[in-house]
Amino acid sequence: MTEFVAVTMSVKRKRTAYEQKSKILQRPERGEKASKIAQEYNSGKATVSNIKKARQAIEKFINQSALKVKSMKPSKDELTKAIFL
Repeated sequence: MTEFVAVTMSVKRKRTAYEQKSKILQRPERGEKASKIAQEYNSGKATVSNIKKARQAIEKFINQSALKVKSMKPSKDELTKAIFL
C-alpha cells in the first residue's frame, strides 16, 4: 500500500507598492476590468478590488508623502524612537 505525505510550503505575501497602486486605481476609470488588471500585475482580482475600496486612504497617503514610501507602517527606527521618548 502506498502512503502519501502532504508537504506544505510557506509562501511569502507579495506587497504592492504605492506607485503600482496609483496606476491600478487609474485603470478602472478608463473602463478596464479588474480581471485584466489583476492578470497584468500577477495578482488576484481580490487584490485589485481591495485597492479600489481603499482608494481614499491610498490617495491621501500618496498626496501627503513627499518621499517614495512603500508602506504606511512606520519603520522600526520610528517605533524605537517613539518607545524611548
